[in-house]
This record gives sequence, structure tokens and C-alpha cells, in this order.
Amino acid sequence: MKRLTPQQMKFVIEYMKSGNGAEAAIAAGYSAASASSRASKLLAMPQVQEYRRQVAKDMFAQIGVDENWIGLRLVTLVESCMEGSPHMVRNPITHEMEPDGTWTLNASGAAKAIHELRDHMGLTRRKDEVTAEASSFEDWLAKQQEGSKL
Repeated sequence: MKRLTPQQMKFVIEYMKSGNGAEAAIAAGYSAASASSRASKLLAMPQVQEYRRQVAKDMFAQIGVDENWIGLRLVTLVESCMEGSPHMVRNPITHEMEPDGTWTLNASGAAKAIHELRDHMGLTRRKDEVTAEASSFEDWLAKQQEGSKL
């Protein structure tokens, strides 16, 4: 793969600061007249995309955010969403919020967090892989239960 020029690297750094391609192109020394089109072309280049990912990874590593940190936060988020919390209602006499004896959990948040955690762990599979392995919902459920016993 072709290496980036110093000007292209500066564009990436400036783009990461501003999030604006035209501004980043101008700051990197490209012509203001063609800044927008130049930015679009640069952002489409695989080398620029890879460099941008690497710069972002390095920036996050400097502040202690890495794959393990993300995984731990996702697990914490799943656990937090799965914990029940008391459903609160206003007491008409005291006007204070009080539990009504029922509990709620954030099922939607838990499902989203589990989905993100699965993707983070590289456990995402294509639909054709899943359907090829199980011919019915019952077969799929049995395979999931077998896997959870491991």
C-alpha cells in the first residue's frame, strides 16, 4: 500500500481535530478553492482511512482507552441494564416519590449493550451461517443452551 505524504498525514490530524474535511484540507495546505473535493477524495483513500484509525487508536491509548477498557465498560453496562430498579410513583398525600412494589429493567438498553459486546468480542455471525447451523428455532435454542453450559 502506498505511503501517505506529510501533507496527507497533516490532513488526517486536522480532520480529527475539526471533523470538517474542507477546513482540514485548508489547514493541511491544500487550496481553499478545491478543499471540499480534495477532502472527499482523501477521506475515500484506504491509506487515509487506515491512518485515521491508527491515529484514533493511539489517541485513545494515551488516555487508557483500549479494547479491554471498552469490553469492561460494556459488561458493566449490560449488568447495569439487567439490574431491576424500583418503579417510582408520586404519593398523592406526601407528594414524594415512592416505590410502588414493582420493578423495571432496561431490556432495550441491555439488548443493545449485549449486541455491542458481541460485536466487540468478534462474535458476530452472518445470517446465512446461523440459518445453516439450525433448521428451526428449537434447534437454535438448543445450540444456545449447549453453549451456555460450557
